[in-house]
Amino acid sequence: MNKIRLTFLTLIVSFFSFGQTKNFSEKEILETQRITTAKIIVALQSNDIESILQYFDKNINDIQSKLKSSISEIEKFKNSTRLSDVVVFDEDCHIFRCRYSDKNRARFQIDLYFQTENPNSKVVEIKIKTDQSLKKEYEKRMNNTEIPPAPPKPNGG
Repeated sequence: MNKIRLTFLTLIVSFFSFGQTKNFSEKEILETQRITTAKIIVALQSNDIESILQYFDKNINDIQSKLKSSISEIEKFKNSTRLSDVVVFDEDCHIFRCRYSDKNRARFQIDLYFQTENPNSKVVEIKIKTDQSLKKEYEKRMNNTEIPPAPPKPNGG
């Protein structure tokens, strides 16, 4: 049943994406890329690499290894963290940053890079940050954070 829904959703998205002859608006591009990102994350959570390889550019080095590593990290944290996603706008790419965080800090992050002008863009680059690297970043931020001085005491009391 889920495969039928996924196939139907893919057909609908493809129909509307390929059927248009006009320039795409930024909103349309982002929405289509957000759908692709959601499909990728759901497949990674389900340990289903084969179903999402079609969404990745063939020139990405060692994509299978990166996806397997992502599955492993997601498996560790998916039950104890919350998934959030945000779009980071870069000059040449939309970066969909998916982050698994607990109440203290981020535990796993996967960045999916899409071309800005193409709603049907394949993922052209993927970057992952493991718990260890995110912990180092967090500790560095905390160590570099200066505590501001206390406010001056009022003079009347």
